[in-house]
Amino acid sequence: MTIHEWRTMPPPPRPRVESAVCGFPSGRRHDGLCGRVPVAAYVNTRGPGVAYRCPSHDRDVVVEAAAAQGFQRVAVARG
Repeated sequence: MTIHEWRTMPPPPRPRVESAVCGFPSGRRHDGLCGRVPVAAYVNTRGPGVAYRCPSHDRDVVVEAAAAQGFQRVAVARG
């Protein structure tokens, strides 16, 4: 795939989230995850994988780090 083809690709569809939670690591919960309601999904453009982030963990630093790992930020649609 050329860079021109990659740039002209349509954005991924907004994921519909029913029971997803923020997957940011947290030592305060028994499952080890943040667990809050997500506002964004990070879809891996290089392979399978989706990571959800709540407003507290959806910051510019996270967006930049996710982009470096091949993830693209997509706002989620609730309901």
